[in-house]
Amino acid sequence: MNKKVLLLLTFILPVFIYAQTSSVKGKIVFPTTGIAVPNAIVDFVNRDTMIVVNSDKDGVIVADLPYGDYNLLIHLGEATYSPRAIVVQKEQLDLGEVRLENIVVDYKANEENIPTVSLSETDVADEGSQNISSALGASRDIFISTTSFIMSNARFRIRGYDPENFLTYMNGIPVNDLESGATTWGQWGGLNNVFYNRENRIGTQPTSFTFGGVGGAYSFDSRASTQRKQLQVSYANTNRSYRHRLMATYSTGMMKHGWALSLSASRRWAHEGYVPGTFYDGYSYYISVQKYFGNKHSINLTVVGAPTRNGSSAPATKESYNLAGTNYYNPNWGYYQGVKRNATVGNTHQPLMILTHEWKINKSSSLLTGVGFTFGKRERTALDWNNAANPRPDYYAYLPSYIEDTIYRLASQAEMRNNEELRQIDWDKMYEANLMSFETISNIDGNADSSITGKRARYIVENRVKDTKRFNFNTVYNNHLSENIMLTAGLNYQMQVSRYYKEVADLLGADFYVDVNQFAQRDFPDSFSVAQNDLNHPNRILYVNDRFGYDYVITAHHANGWLQSVFQYNHFDFFVSGQVSYTGFQRDGKMKNGLFPDNSFGKSEMKNFINGAAKAGATYKINGRNYIHLNGFFENRAPFYENAFTSPRTRNDFAPNLKSMNIYSGELGYQYRSPNVRLKANLYYTQFVDDTRTFSFYDDDERSLVNYTLTGMNLRHYGGELGLDGKIYKGFSGSVVLAMGRYTYTSRPLATVTQDNSATILRENEVVYAKGFNVGGTPQLATSFGLNYRAPQFWFLSVNLNYYDWMWLDYSPARRTESAVELIEPNSAQWHSVLDQEKLKGQFTMDLYAGYSWKLNNNFRDMKRNIYLVFNVGINNITNNRQFVTGGYEQTRFDYRFANADKFPNKYFYSSGTTYFVNVTFRMN
Repeated sequence: MNKKVLLLLTFILPVFIYAQTSSVKGKIVFPTTGIAVPNAIVDFVNRDTMIVVNSDKDGVIVADLPYGDYNLLIHLGEATYSPRAIVVQKEQLDLGEVRLENIVVDYKANEENIPTVSLSETDVADEGSQNISSALGASRDIFISTTSFIMSNARFRIRGYDPENFLTYMNGIPVNDLESGATTWGQWGGLNNVFYNRENRIGTQPTSFTFGGVGGAYSFDSRASTQRKQLQVSYANTNRSYRHRLMATYSTGMMKHGWALSLSASRRWAHEGYVPGTFYDGYSYYISVQKYFGNKHSINLTVVGAPTRNGSSAPATKESYNLAGTNYYNPNWGYYQGVKRNATVGNTHQPLMILTHEWKINKSSSLLTGVGFTFGKRERTALDWNNAANPRPDYYAYLPSYIEDTIYRLASQAEMRNNEELRQIDWDKMYEANLMSFETISNIDGNADSSITGKRARYIVENRVKDTKRFNFNTVYNNHLSENIMLTAGLNYQMQVSRYYKEVADLLGADFYVDVNQFAQRDFPDSFSVAQNDLNHPNRILYVNDRFGYDYVITAHHANGWLQSVFQYNHFDFFVSGQVSYTGFQRDGKMKNGLFPDNSFGKSEMKNFINGAAKAGATYKINGRNYIHLNGFFENRAPFYENAFTSPRTRNDFAPNLKSMNIYSGELGYQYRSPNVRLKANLYYTQFVDDTRTFSFYDDDERSLVNYTLTGMNLRHYGGELGLDGKIYKGFSGSVVLAMGRYTYTSRPLATVTQDNSATILRENEVVYAKGFNVGGTPQLATSFGLNYRAPQFWFLSVNLNYYDWMWLDYSPARRTESAVELIEPNSAQWHSVLDQEKLKGQFTMDLYAGYSWKLNNNFRDMKRNIYLVFNVGINNITNNRQFVTGGYEQTRFDYRFANADKFPNKYFYSSGTTYFVNVTFRMN
């Protein structure tokens, strides 16, 4: 052979061999049903390269891969799967059906799992942008997992938003409460094993199940067919709100004839939690049954519930904490017959039933329809009293600071420090007062000839009840109109009927209680009718379980329709979405209040709102690893009915100038993803315009419950977010999460102040000088640095260092008015003590997590099924930082006479010291 030709082949042949590529095909399907999975993100990864493709509407993937060995990773929602490794060594390779098995989960998002699959430690080279996947379906997000798990101990809220700005869906229906817009997570608490399938969207990105809120949306899929086939039993011991947890789960996977069944139950309990005087007793249950009818239809019924009873704690002033010698002082309890008894006990059970139908219309379109119904009560007890002294041990008039004489004040301090009973509820004293209270009550139920004599209660335990029934219908249609265009449309209707009332829970040794308004009796001593809580039953005698005080129903309706189009191309994705909604609500009083006889009994007018929303965005895919997106959002949102009435306990009046709020938001983000590094960074800017809020408190000057309604409230939230995680070296990986923002009030809202025992408006359209104050209750700067080690022997160790700052107490509008400071010299020390908002100190915490997974089959070869024992331990706040104020508030009560801010001092919540969670799990699949 010619030497020149031979020399040429010597250089060309290796290049030709290296350049050999294979056309690889496959179809992504669900493991039990074999149904295609559209729009999954599929990574082909080895030490030299990573190729990323998307499955099409039929679940099909096509990729051109250089010859070599690859790990296959599939990302769907928050889950990452590693079904198998492949070898590419021929021109065409058909993978056949690739099933979503061998899930890789984030142990921080689920305490009971640890990763068992990892990629090569070697960095990979950048590749071209062939078949670049859409960032819209990005997999596990370190920012979401860290902020929702680790930072929850600091009461962190994403972007500082209130809960109503995040929508939550389960099996195709929304589950947010129509009263406040918040998600009642406790409805399915304790069922971790069956709620790991979820899709999270933070911010204004498009979703496949809802238009979404400005904060984002969450979707849980707890249908039976999505549960991994297994039998799992676990026990956990902890020193947090509960001490013990026992949990069992059984799932069949898809069986013959298209059936699937999944069951789960748990119990969590503690005779006393971390805070003295608290307790916990909670059960949880879940059942899901699914039937497939061929490949097109499936029906699933899911029932969940979590009956829970718990004794709660309350925030306190620094004086009370100092007297008790601990930041975990709890004024809610006292000894009764030698046993701790809590006066504020929650009791909740609201089962949720969801019937879901999925219809695979054809290869490109589907319809998911859900019907849901929830019912049940949320109850909380409290003390009530009539013609008696305030029984709360931390009442301001009982504290040493209330005593002007120095000698007596110091003596009182010493006595309260040394005698715990003085700092707690005196149950025996209340029983004694009731036993000594003999009285004759005449004119019972308005009958002049009717009377009763006996021990009339001075003190009782009342039970405040919210009894809710909510119906929900939701349907979502998805259609891949073409290879590049996806259309999604949805319709939703919700109706919620909630009844609010009080009932007698315990007469504390007395014979009866009387349903009268003691404050109205005091203010109108010559009027029999004005003092009645219910003129339809005046002077009604009350026994245990009888309703009193207030009783009303609020019926709310909400409906919306939305449409979304997503366009996906090689380098650009676009989306546009719009929504139209209707909201209406009405109060129906069941008692005729003596102070408001013409405006309390019967139905109010129906308040109706028609609203709209729109959002749009674009993503530029630089290459297979780098993405930039820009989104815009607008929503005109009806007020939630918890803020719509000035005093729903007593009358039908709506808040003045009640109107919808406007929300404007923009978001700019960057994302980088490779086998070894994932990075996501966002900048956001949001304005809330014309918000309305109503809250109530007891005013000592008025000696009545006072209702404070703010209208025209504007807020601005802006900042940045960073989530970075990546491999470091041979099992070591690290993460950085940073959330930094500024959340402030940007207007001077108007306050209307009313009270429950008078028709007189105390203050109307009073200017509240709130502009520039900070939103409290959450860190505006939060960061976490994590270092993880995962051994080949299936154990891991992780340490997180966390820092929180830019925290403020919630401000009281009553202190930011002209009437509050009109007698104070401007810029004096007293002026600043009244007007300045308290900034809390920055705090550091440290957390440790570890786990080990033992596959018993490796030691016992005769086992026919895979059996695992999984051990996990988590230790939070290792440094035992007990000075971490996670929140609090300024008391709304204010001393207008002397403008003394210390008369009703601020109250605080403290983070727990060192806590632990130890769990052992037996799993067979």
